[in-house]
Amino acid sequence: MIKYITEAHDTCKAFLVNNDLSGSPMANAYIALALLTLALSLLRSKKKRNASIPWNKVPGGLPIIGHVPHIPSILDTLEGWADTYDNGSGIVEVQMAGKKYFIICNQEKAQFIESKRPHKVIRGTKFSQALSSLKSCGLLEAEGETWKKERRLISPHFNHKNLQDYLSHANLVFSRLIKKWLSQCDAGPVTVTQDMHHAATDIISLSILGYDLDSVTAPSEIATVLDTYARLLLKRTLSPFPYWRIPIVGQYLDNGGQNTEKAVAFCKQVLADFASSSQSSNNFLVAKMLKEMGKNADQFPEERLVGNMITMFSAGTESTATTTVSCMYQLAKDKSLQEELRAEAEALEENIESIEEIRKLGTIDSRHVEIPAQSSFFLLPRFISKKSNTPLGPLTSPRDKFCAKRYLTQNENGKYVLSGSGDIPTPSMGFRSFGSGSRICPARHLSMMETSLVLTKILRTFEVSLKDGQEEMKYVVKSILAFEEDLEVVLKPRVPKASE
Repeated sequence: MIKYITEAHDTCKAFLVNNDLSGSPMANAYIALALLTLALSLLRSKKKRNASIPWNKVPGGLPIIGHVPHIPSILDTLEGWADTYDNGSGIVEVQMAGKKYFIICNQEKAQFIESKRPHKVIRGTKFSQALSSLKSCGLLEAEGETWKKERRLISPHFNHKNLQDYLSHANLVFSRLIKKWLSQCDAGPVTVTQDMHHAATDIISLSILGYDLDSVTAPSEIATVLDTYARLLLKRTLSPFPYWRIPIVGQYLDNGGQNTEKAVAFCKQVLADFASSSQSSNNFLVAKMLKEMGKNADQFPEERLVGNMITMFSAGTESTATTTVSCMYQLAKDKSLQEELRAEAEALEENIESIEEIRKLGTIDSRHVEIPAQSSFFLLPRFISKKSNTPLGPLTSPRDKFCAKRYLTQNENGKYVLSGSGDIPTPSMGFRSFGSGSRICPARHLSMMETSLVLTKILRTFEVSLKDGQEEMKYVVKSILAFEEDLEVVLKPRVPKASE
């Protein structure tokens, strides 16, 4: 508006000067009247535009920073705004740090947005800029043709045959984890959150790079560095300005510069070691990819290869660990469900060496649908509210309620099966398979295999109870929806099966 008023003022002034009317009281009155008329016209135009918008805007935003000060807890605040300001349109508009965001409040609108990904609706530029600043230029950052090309190169290496190769890595890491917890459980509650992050990082390292970090057994600097990536990404994406671009010091204000340098150096060193070695093992992703690409390595430049490696660490570790920890919490709260799932775990062979064995875990595996449904809202580039309950056949359950007893599995036709019932159409933004969406995570089956396997081993080995005071854990937004504090559980070793 200021721009238009200034232009009008200059036009009036030029007219008066050209007609030798400048400086007189009458001229000043004409200018004031013209500016007032223009201001009122623009104000009416703005009100008319706002009236034509079919959704509500959250009131009370401040200049430049918008509603940022109103968000002590982003999840609770968004849910509150969705409940308070949705006028039935399914959309609520909010301003944050100079950017316009939308809270999507119903299934129809969420489904419409998902249907436009990844061609007409793309990620916000701040998200891509944050990924690039951390040298994480991979599938998570890619759009358009780059995304299509890299997905074609990466996805086949997570098919059934290749998952069988990665199963041995998961067995090795989880055997170390169980051994560690057995040595700690007599001393009191065990903090499982960080251990699950270490275990997920170790499996990614073995499965992607063929490199054994073993951070479950002993602290590993590079494992700690890689584990910080998801949180750094969130911090940079939500920053009101790109502070990391400040010359010299910007990259180091949040330790992102140091961590990025270490992560890139680690990945490049592993690639160099592999290229110079004569090892014949091909049971990890990079070896499989390089062998397949052969002389056509230029189709996947080193920068993109390293970026995808870092992406797999940051995305795979966080989602796998958080899902497993969340499930442990729910099982510790529900002892009858814990015993039911234990019986399912005990029915398998003692040594699980086949992917087919894991697929027999129907009830345990159902949590790949349930746990991600803790909330359906997506932080970037839009906010999705979990406002309404999701109907599922004869049952209706709040989104934030874990209910593995429904025995959910997904059919190829995109519908879900409820035990004892036929196909049940489910809203696309309701209970969804782990890693699903318009851009399905190519490594989702690796993560699902990890979580099913470790839960099986935990249920066989321990009776899991909550530490006093952790009966009601709160979910907050970190890099994804996770517990506000670390989960501590009481682990009681079970009597060996033969001795019961």
